[in-house]
Amino acid sequence: MAEEVVLGQNVERARQAVLRRGGKVTIGDIMSETGLGNYEAKEALDRMIEVYEGVMRVSDNGELLYVFKSGCIRRDHRSWWQRNKDAIISVLKKIFKVIIFLVLVVYFIIYLLILLAILTSGRNNSRSSGSGDLLAWGMYIFWGTGFGDDSQSSGGSGIESGKQPLYTKVFNFVFGPEEPKEDPLEAKAECAQLIRARRGVITLRDWVIVSGQDREKCESDLARFTAEFDGNVEITDSGTIVYTFEEMMVSGDMKRSSMPERCWRKVVARRPLSGNIYGGDGAVIGLNLFNMTFAGIATFLLAASEAGKLGTDSTLSGMIELTRQGHSGFIWLGLVPLVFSALIFAGPLVRMPGNIKENHRRAKIVIRKALLEELFGTKRKDGNYRLVYSQCLEHALDLLEQSGFNPNSISHDLISREYNDLCYEFHGEITGDTDTTYEFPELESSRLEVAALRDKLHYDKHVIKNVAFSTDNDEQANIEEKEERAELDAFSKMLKTGVAVKKPASQLDAIEAPQIQTQLSAWGQSIDGSSTGGDYDSNYGVSEGVSRKKSNYSEL
Repeated sequence: MAEEVVLGQNVERARQAVLRRGGKVTIGDIMSETGLGNYEAKEALDRMIEVYEGVMRVSDNGELLYVFKSGCIRRDHRSWWQRNKDAIISVLKKIFKVIIFLVLVVYFIIYLLILLAILTSGRNNSRSSGSGDLLAWGMYIFWGTGFGDDSQSSGGSGIESGKQPLYTKVFNFVFGPEEPKEDPLEAKAECAQLIRARRGVITLRDWVIVSGQDREKCESDLARFTAEFDGNVEITDSGTIVYTFEEMMVSGDMKRSSMPERCWRKVVARRPLSGNIYGGDGAVIGLNLFNMTFAGIATFLLAASEAGKLGTDSTLSGMIELTRQGHSGFIWLGLVPLVFSALIFAGPLVRMPGNIKENHRRAKIVIRKALLEELFGTKRKDGNYRLVYSQCLEHALDLLEQSGFNPNSISHDLISREYNDLCYEFHGEITGDTDTTYEFPELESSRLEVAALRDKLHYDKHVIKNVAFSTDNDEQANIEEKEERAELDAFSKMLKTGVAVKKPASQLDAIEAPQIQTQLSAWGQSIDGSSTGGDYDSNYGVSEGVSRKKSNYSEL
């Protein structure tokens, strides 16, 4: 607990130093600004890179630079509205859903009964049977499958078969499709899987291929993951920044982890305005239009009647007067359902701008994935990485269509901008005249260099084989028995051959501190011929006597 408090204080000192120095610091900067030692300064900066938006960069000389966004913005920084938006919207949705249920079903039944009363006027003998049938039909519409949904599917239930209750269709129409909740650890788990698959050594390019994000976001992610996974940042001779994770490669078996899914294989579909399928919107529109029509007629007739009593032709005057009087029939049979029905129709219209903006963002993601697939997903015969605009354009339009977008609605300028931005990120060089073509000479040399580094480090060979201790009592007994048997075999062999057998590192006896002290004391006696000059200092080794002898030897 005390260590956490100290670390928190060190992080705050480091943060203040970062702010004073404009966001770009080295470990030496923090040491000079705060007085922290090398280890404390690095620990504080590593903790900061986990908490605050920033990246790590390495110079040609291997010097590490920490770069934080202006003001040291927290990675989880959100405004009050962003922190509470989901909870507030969830509560409002539940309230509004209850209101939708009550208003739609109650007014639908009321208006059906009124309509039935009008149609069966003068035929009292058939009224009861007709009203019962009409009421049952109305309840089936609301609680059942809606208008014509059964013809769309042969079986199953829920959205896949189109058999949604009408109240669910109404909620989807008003609030839009339900978005799956994002797993906050999904990206971190993918990066960990990537590290294991790439044998403990990854580059920015590897994470771009998996995440599909832009360079700045990928650099920020890797800086955070490097700190959290206790990795290291190195730079190759060609200037490629490499992230290494030796400790993450320690494993209990030799199984290779599979690569996470490449970004272009992850579906990013166009978000529909409504979550309904198989004509569900038509059922909602029909029901709400029915209520709205009857509410409008009731509002108009009652207002016109009141206007006639007032001796005026203005329906608006009648509405104002009925509202002022608090006329229950006018308010509850006309005005309230009319306004509520209008709000239901307004739901998709209010969401439309946000939906258009979201689909624009998703279209850019799809385009970027198409470009990344063209760059990294296609094996070149000559080994060179190349992008040709005409090919990228065709592939991007195909992928957009597969994702539910209308290719004709996507501006080619948007694809061109994404194309140029990606080529700039990976330092492409223009080589084509008629058809814009980029070559990426650095990518192949960097790939080969990093592959050689993986082979050199052999992080994937770190497999736990010899177990020295187990919390399982039976297993621990077997371990001790094997060690004793190995010691007896070694002793027997030594007696026969006269040569001591060297023990494996896992079987070496632990050397206790008293044994070390005894050996050092004997060593001190052999140097000055007495036991008084070789006192063992438990913190640093032999004190006084040994130091004096060293001084005497140095003088000679």
